[in-house]
Amino acid sequence: MPDSTISALTAATTLDGTEAVPIVQSGVNKKAAVALFDVAQRAVCATDATNSSTTPAAVTDLSLSLAPGVYNIKVWMLLQAAATTTGVGIHLNASGGTVTHIAATWYSLTTGTTATSGVMDQASVAATFQTMEGRAQRANNTSGGTFGGVDAANADQFAVLEGIVVVTATTTLQTMLASEVASSAVKMLTGSNIRAVKVA
Repeated sequence: MPDSTISALTAATTLDGTEAVPIVQSGVNKKAAVALFDVAQRAVCATDATNSSTTPAAVTDLSLSLAPGVYNIKVWMLLQAAATTTGVGIHLNASGGTVTHIAATWYSLTTGTTATSGVMDQASVAATFQTMEGRAQRANNTSGGTFGGVDAANADQFAVLEGIVVVTATTTLQTMLASEVASSAVKMLTGSNIRAVKVA
């Protein structure tokens, strides 16, 4: 096989952690699996995803194929709702394969200042601290419920989901989106993204 410059090689696709790379360890040439470098799988919303139903639907762009192992999951979300009285619901679903544990919490600032409100708020007032409120799940494809609304219709809201997934047979991890109110749209916006780090 003739030598090639790195720039002339075919670009790699998404890494799964099994790929071998050359390293020098204690003066000896060795190979190492990419997983040793704590490489994460990532996906980004290339287009807005909309759901006007109370039935959760997978956000196509925020899906990852996970081989057996233990994963730390984080989803950064830009969300919108069509009405202030429409809340957004988010949870994780492992489609196919087998997971033994899937637990997550997602959270956002709200309009609450001294008590919870359940209404997402992205317009902080400098002199007033706000409550951080959240929803949780501890079973596959099970929602902990929606938020109760947003401070402004069709305005950006920021939220984060964090969790742990234990996979025993390869699965597709999906980010699920639902509306609190039937026929009232909620959106996961372009730029929202998911990251999964295999830790064991």
